[in-house]
Amino acid sequence: MLRGKGLQVLSFVAMLLIFVAVISCSKDNTEGVCAYRDEMILGSAAVMMGLMGMKLVNRNKMKKKLDKKI
Repeated sequence: MLRGKGLQVLSFVAMLLIFVAVISCSKDNTEGVCAYRDEMILGSAAVMMGLMGMKLVNRNKMKKKLDKKI
């Protein structure tokens, strides 16, 4: 499971892909990486949502463990 720096690196790469796809590629450009513009945006957004969900689940698990101890 991803933790710490690995999670941060994956999150950064996903944000970087969204940034590159939005800034450097126009809708009409179909050469190189820009041919996969929509796929990059959707894939990176899915990764970011998955990471946020994973973080939320882990936070809830930790809260439940703390509540049991108290």
